[in-house]
Amino acid sequence: MNILHVIPAIAPEYGGPSKVILQICQNLNENRIETKIASTNAGFPKNKYPLNKDFKYEEIDTIFFKKQFSEAFKYSKPLENWLNENVSEYDLVHIHAVFSHSSIAASKACIRLKVPYILRPLGSLDPWSLKQKKILKEFLFKLYVTKMINNASMIHYTTEKERELAENSINNKNGFVIPLSVDESFFNFKNGSDILRKYGIDDDYIFFLSRIHHKKGLELLIEAFNKLADNERFKNLKLIIAGDGEKDYVEKIKKIAGRNVVFTGWMKDIDKKNLISNTKLLVLPSYQENFGLCLIEAMAMEVPVLTTQNVNLWKEISSASAGWICDLTSDSIYNSFVSILENERERKEFGINGRNLVKKNYTNKVVTEKLIDMYNQVLTQ
Repeated sequence: MNILHVIPAIAPEYGGPSKVILQICQNLNENRIETKIASTNAGFPKNKYPLNKDFKYEEIDTIFFKKQFSEAFKYSKPLENWLNENVSEYDLVHIHAVFSHSSIAASKACIRLKVPYILRPLGSLDPWSLKQKKILKEFLFKLYVTKMINNASMIHYTTEKERELAENSINNKNGFVIPLSVDESFFNFKNGSDILRKYGIDDDYIFFLSRIHHKKGLELLIEAFNKLADNERFKNLKLIIAGDGEKDYVEKIKKIAGRNVVFTGWMKDIDKKNLISNTKLLVLPSYQENFGLCLIEAMAMEVPVLTTQNVNLWKEISSASAGWICDLTSDSIYNSFVSILENERERKEFGINGRNLVKKNYTNKVVTEKLIDMYNQVLTQ
C-alpha cells in the first residue's frame, strides 16, 4: 500500500497537525505501508530544505514546494502541478485540512485521475471554526469545497464529537473516527528537575502547552490565574505557557500576564516532557479543539488535565474520571483551580485513570490498526 499525505504546512510553528502527520507516517512505515508527505515550505527559513525534490524530513519521505502567497491559504502552483502529475502513482491520498490550496489542488487531481482520497478536516468543519473568516469560507464552499467534501471516499475525524458537529453541515456521512496517538516514550518517561531551573521554575506550577492563539482561551486562563496568584494559599504557584504564535497576539497576552506567569516559547521534545511530568495540572481552556493532543500526552504521564466542553475529547476524559471539565469563563477556571489544587488524592486518582484511558485507546498500535482498516475499506469499495 502506497499512501500520499497532503498538508498545507508541517513547520513546528503550526502546532499539533505538524507533529501528528509525522507520527502517522512513522507508524504506517513501521507497518510496511509506504508513505510520502507533499507540502509547502511555509514556516521554514528560506533555503533550509530543498524544493521540488524528494528528501527525508524527520525520517519521512517528503517533498516541499514554495508557498507563493497567502499565509492562510498557502497557495503553491508548483505543488498543484506536481499533484496533477503524480497522484496516480499512489493507491490512496490522505488530505489534511480543508480551506487550503493544497487540499483543493489534491482533491481536484484525485477526482480527475480517479484516485480515492480521504479528507481529514482538522476541526475546520466545526460550527465555531466555520464562523471564523466566515465570508471567505462561504466563498470557498461555493467555489469548490462542497465538491471536495462530497467526493471524498471517507472523512477522517479524530473524535465522535467532531464527527457529530461536522455532519450537521455537510452531506458526506462516510465518517471514520480515528483518534491521535502517543508513543511509548510518554509512558516510560523518567522525569528530572534540571529542566525546571533552565526556565527559572523553582515552585509548583500549572502548565499550558499549545499554540498561543486566540482560540485557546488564554485571556480567560490568565485572568483566572492572576486571581489565583492573589490568593495567599497559592502565592508561589506559577503558570507556565509553552508555545508561540503571531507576534502581536503574543505581546498582547504577555501584557495581561501577572508576575507568576512564565513564557517559554517553543521547546524541545525532552523539555516539554519534563515540564508535563512535573506539573500539578495541564490546562487547555480552548474555544474550539477537535482533539487536544497535549491532553493525552499529559494523561499518558499520569498528569491530570483541566479542559472545557469546547474540546471534543471532553466526554472521553470525563467518563474515565481522567480530568476536570469547566465552563469557558475565568470564574469557572479559577474555581476549578482551587478545587483541584486542594485535592491531592483526587489529582493522583485522575492521573492514574488518564494513563489507563490512553493505554486503552490512544497508543500507536491501537490507532495505526484503525488507520489501516480505514485505508483497506476505502480501497475495497
